[in-house]
Amino acid sequence: MSMKRVIRRLICTVLLLAVHAAVAAPLALTLEGKPNAEVVLDIARPQRQLEYAAQELTNWLGRISGAAIPIVRVPGTQPVKLVPGTPSHSPAIAAFARGCPADFKRLEGNDGFIIRRQGDTIYLAASKTKGVLNSVYRFLERNTDIIFVREFEAEEGCGTIYGHHPTIDVKLDDLVDVPVFPDYRFWTGHTDGNIIWQARLLNTFTRPLDGNMSPAIYKRISTYQDVSSMSGSLGLGLIDPQKYYDEYPDFFPLIKGQRVRYHDCQLCFMNPKLIAAFCEEAARVVGGNPKRVTSYSVGLGDNWDVCQCPLCLAPIELPGGGVVRMGDRNFRSTQYTLFVNAVSDYLTARFPHVKPIPGQAYLFTAEAPAVPARGGGPQYCPYIKNHKKPVFDDKVNAVWHDKAERFKQASMPIAGLYEYYLCSSTPQFYHAVCEVAQEDFNYYRPHLKGVYLDVVYGDTVGHGGDKVYDISAIEFWVMSRLMWNPETDVREARREFCRRAYREAAEPMIAYYERLARNYNEDPAGCFWNDDPVSACKHYLVDKELTGFVRDTLAKALDQAVHPGSRRLIELHRNRMLGLIGQAEKLPPRVTLQVPFAETPPAGDDVNATGWADGALIDGFTRISDARTPARRKSTIRILHDKQNLYLAARFEDPGYFADYQAGKFKYNEDSGFGWGGTDGPYVELFIDGDLRAAGSYYHLAFALNGRKHNGIGATANPKPPQWTAVCQARPGYWTARVVIPLADIGVNITQGNKLGAMIVANDGAWNGGQWHSPTGFQTLVLEMK
Repeated sequence: MSMKRVIRRLICTVLLLAVHAAVAAPLALTLEGKPNAEVVLDIARPQRQLEYAAQELTNWLGRISGAAIPIVRVPGTQPVKLVPGTPSHSPAIAAFARGCPADFKRLEGNDGFIIRRQGDTIYLAASKTKGVLNSVYRFLERNTDIIFVREFEAEEGCGTIYGHHPTIDVKLDDLVDVPVFPDYRFWTGHTDGNIIWQARLLNTFTRPLDGNMSPAIYKRISTYQDVSSMSGSLGLGLIDPQKYYDEYPDFFPLIKGQRVRYHDCQLCFMNPKLIAAFCEEAARVVGGNPKRVTSYSVGLGDNWDVCQCPLCLAPIELPGGGVVRMGDRNFRSTQYTLFVNAVSDYLTARFPHVKPIPGQAYLFTAEAPAVPARGGGPQYCPYIKNHKKPVFDDKVNAVWHDKAERFKQASMPIAGLYEYYLCSSTPQFYHAVCEVAQEDFNYYRPHLKGVYLDVVYGDTVGHGGDKVYDISAIEFWVMSRLMWNPETDVREARREFCRRAYREAAEPMIAYYERLARNYNEDPAGCFWNDDPVSACKHYLVDKELTGFVRDTLAKALDQAVHPGSRRLIELHRNRMLGLIGQAEKLPPRVTLQVPFAETPPAGDDVNATGWADGALIDGFTRISDARTPARRKSTIRILHDKQNLYLAARFEDPGYFADYQAGKFKYNEDSGFGWGGTDGPYVELFIDGDLRAAGSYYHLAFALNGRKHNGIGATANPKPPQWTAVCQARPGYWTARVVIPLADIGVNITQGNKLGAMIVANDGAWNGGQWHSPTGFQTLVLEMK
């Protein structure tokens, strides 16, 4: 080879390396606090969400670097161009899209995005404007150390944590990211703070365009979320009692002989005139909405009070043949689905832009109906599921697993999930629920289209939102990532939260959360939507002698924290945790009650009679979740066993009920469900773990003064209940009960194990400060061996 050729090749190689280095060289968005980039927003007409996306991009880059990055309509003088937009709004993005059609194909119908560098230009592109906003937050996250921790103090304070970096180099410049589920969000917020925070976590936030959609709310949502298509709500309240009850009382449900019209009541779903009236009211709503409102849902009362009129008790003849009868598990869900289908048929025929309406799977509709809903699979709400285990764990969640499988078998797989992992009081103590949520999400795939997580604490400090975030901000952040992609590594996501939120204190906080998560997930006690935080703290920390670890680790983290926001987050969390520990340490010790053996258990129910007087005594209840304050009314219970059965005699002082009982208000009605609201008179709830303890579950046995009983496993019905009895007597000023529970029916063999976890709730009180459905507050019964 000639020397000239060698030199020529060497020059070409050097030039290629130079070009490659130039292409691969990191771009600087800011240099020493000065802008080195500009945001090119080349939209032909104003677009609220794209303008907001550009503002968010420059706002946070500016806060981090101190540089004022300009937003321009046409390219200016800054070397680096950041171009956010969609093909339909931005000529630059339209040209970019023509060069990568396969990538844009992946973005059809979702709010995913593309982040891609071409020379000195970085495109933040999507098919929807919400996708562009998502790309901004992911770009910020992947190229800086920012984290959006919580909705409170988000603009100034510890809600958003980031460092000060005068020079920002682009680290991530090529990413196509598409959410697994099209719809994913926490509960329906009503404030800017909540909606903005959800947007920053990439969550969607859909809200029905209904009577509560004020112009101000619409402006907020259209700025932070996607309103290219919207949903509408058709609540049962469209049949307004003020308008219809006097002339058409039979539109309303017949409950124990009376047509009721209270707020949120069901309707008489099988009444043809009611269906016609509801369709007309629904049409008025649809006709008054913009045509981009294409999806509608029909409401459902949040109760079990279904109509007992002859029409609603009659067998249902199915369109394709077959009959569904009262007593069939899907009788009521089939009724409701026929009602929804009639509304759907009417609206889709009259309004071609309206999509067929899906069904519901909540309360009595959480059974696969005998006819499919026109709009396909339902939103499934496995209310009061045990969150310590996934839905397919048949030891504790068999009821919910079976229901979900029956929807699949009926060709109506679950399309939406409505869950309670971080609901109510549960996140006021740290419950590491993301592992189970991940298993649930993947179980429902590939049919699942949306995830909605109820929170129910309000958007304000006064409603307890601060307690939720002070304790469990990490879990909300990780859960948001799971809702985007359920393949997310939960452990690594928690570590990433700690590295960003706590920065210099990341190491002790990672150790802290991993220890608490392991402690929680390895403990068999169940977890439900309303877990009492103080009882949980006592169970998971005080009783396991982990309070020293919590105090020491949080103190160490506070010492190591440098960033003022990080210090504040640790302080807030520590203050809440130490407050819970202080309350938990003051709780009376868990009661261990020795239950005597009785060769011949006494008859009758007089707690003071000979024979019963030898039984274990519970002399008075406390207020629910408050072991230090006596209940308002006196309760006395005696307990014995004879190795075969557990016997209870009880006396409940309740002077206010007797006149109602004498007037016949608590008559037993075979066709109605258990009267949780007191329609069956005073009632008692027994929670006993038995052979379900290892699975974190329990038997739920309830009985009312009129003789009605309820049988459950956890918070769901028990298809194979124990053969127990409860005989009640009404007496002036008080009532009594004698209860017999076969031990074998709750899996107890006294020679193999004589300890039971138990809780009793009755008469506006509970045993030693317990509450409903909370195994962490169970007390202990020790059956005497003979």
